[in-house]
Amino acid sequence: MEDRHVVSLELSKKLKEAGYLQEGEFWWKITPKKFNGKYAIDFGFSIATEGEFVAPLASELMERLPDNIGEFEFYLLKDGRGYLVGYCIDEACGDHEVLHQEKYAEKENPIPFIDTNLPNALAKMYIYLAEHHLLGGKG
Repeated sequence: MEDRHVVSLELSKKLKEAGYLQEGEFWWKITPKKFNGKYAIDFGFSIATEGEFVAPLASELMERLPDNIGEFEFYLLKDGRGYLVGYCIDEACGDHEVLHQEKYAEKENPIPFIDTNLPNALAKMYIYLAEHHLLGGKG
């Protein structure tokens, strides 16, 4: 399995901290031996234990993200930069108001919910929503 199909180890750790349910088909397993210079991605339904972090697929993350937050609707775009995930008022999301604020975007990343890896982009959105208590009971 290529790691581009699942969330990175770093974001998997943050997902766990954010309260993401640690169940899934794939997970990162921290072991003394690394495979190709990386920690192993194990397969087979499991509940993550110490030293393990669920490595969700995009489809698993999509199921846990809310369809909307108030009047803001979920959107997913792909352009030359990668996958952009967010919530906006209008389906086109052009210049319309979006849920995440620019001041947040300036802190770490110019666009915090963009990544060339789709699961990573979705994980960034999940973490943001969890930190701001916007998941509406999903988790």
